[in-house]
Parts: sequence; structure tokens; C-alpha cells
Amino acid sequence: MKFNINLFNQEINEMISNGIEQIKKKNEEIHTMSICIDVNSQYSSLHFDTKEASDEFCGTEYRNFSPADFKYGDFTSIDNKSFEGNWECASGGKCWDETNPILKSICTKIIQNKIKNLNTHKDFILTCSGPNDWCEFEYQL
Repeated sequence: MKFNINLFNQEINEMISNGIEQIKKKNEEIHTMSICIDVNSQYSSLHFDTKEASDEFCGTEYRNFSPADFKYGDFTSIDNKSFEGNWECASGGKCWDETNPILKSICTKIIQNKIKNLNTHKDFILTCSGPNDWCEFEYQL
């Protein structure tokens, strides 16, 4: 199976839209939002953290960049059908050459449009997975 760009775009956008709608109901001020993609296990997830939870986890001088430890870690997720399992291993990491442009476009659209009605902290950032780290790319308002 080849990488299905349209399906991947749909999967990630649906996960994000659902996550944003659900997190609004929590009525929390969001400090960090993180999109994590595990291309080997065909799993993507969306995480949210608050400033207070981040401060509790790592102190007031640092931001928590461990999505698994966010207040709302693994808040929404999707099993990706747009690519095969173990894609990163099988491609020697070249899979990121295909996913990164799409993820960067999605992140830019989130910052420009999707979080307008989300209660965000003044230092809000959006992070996204890359080949080297879960929070490799950062986007600010």
C-alpha cells in the first residue's frame, strides 16, 4: 500500500476537529496542544496541556514537552489507515518527507483558523511530531 495523502489529511483533520470540540467542553485555558504521529504503529493522537499542569509537572521555568504527561494526554486519537505499519522502519525514515509537508500545512491552518474559539493561554503553542521528536515543530499564535 502506498501513502494515501488525501486519507491522511482527512484522518488528521478529523481527529483535530473532534479534539478541539471536546476540549472546549472542559472550559480550560489551553497552554500547549500537541499532534503526535507514530508512523510505525499507524497511530496518531492529540494532546492538550494547561499552564497549571505543566508547572506542576516540570516547574514554572519550563514548559512540559512530554505529551504523554499532559493533563489531557492522548485526548483524541485515530488508527491511521492511510499508510502501512512499520512505515518509518521500512522507509528508513523517508516517510517523514511525505508526512511533514501535510502536517505543517495542517498546523498552519490550526493556528490561523481552528483554534479561534478555543480558550488559549497567552503563551499558547502547538507542537507536532517529526522524525526526531514528538514535539519537533512548534507553532505560535
